[in-house]
Amino acid sequence: MKNPNIQEFTKQNLQKFYWPLWFPYPTSWLKALILNLLLSFIIFLLTNPGKVGYQITYLAKSPELFFMLTILLILSPIPTISFTHHLLHLLISRFISEIQAPEIGRIKGLFPGIMSWWEGLYAWLVIAISTLIAAFFLHNDFAII
Repeated sequence: MKNPNIQEFTKQNLQKFYWPLWFPYPTSWLKALILNLLLSFIIFLLTNPGKVGYQITYLAKSPELFFMLTILLILSPIPTISFTHHLLHLLISRFISEIQAPEIGRIKGLFPGIMSWWEGLYAWLVIAISTLIAAFFLHNDFAII
């Protein structure tokens, strides 16, 4: 049995919508809202354990423990985004499977697959690089004339 061409499948689905090309589809707005909520959750996760981790290392007087907790804190958005991506696509595939991307396939189980881990790593890199670029442009010594 021949698999349908993904490009033809997408083209057929896009012909159902009558949105102008310059205006984002409703799914894009939904994804942006979910990304905003996810980023707020990640910021919450990073600020509170950071304070607790600092207090633990201050009481233990152990710089090694401080560096280990700092590294774990820096890398913590990767599993957070991976699990959120997996659970979101699990819900989408169960309830509104017609908007699911065909590349994702059928989501099974509660543990994220390789695609979700890649999305977590990619999102973490985008957040880190965009934060560094924004900090560069907002730095007081950098002046645009």
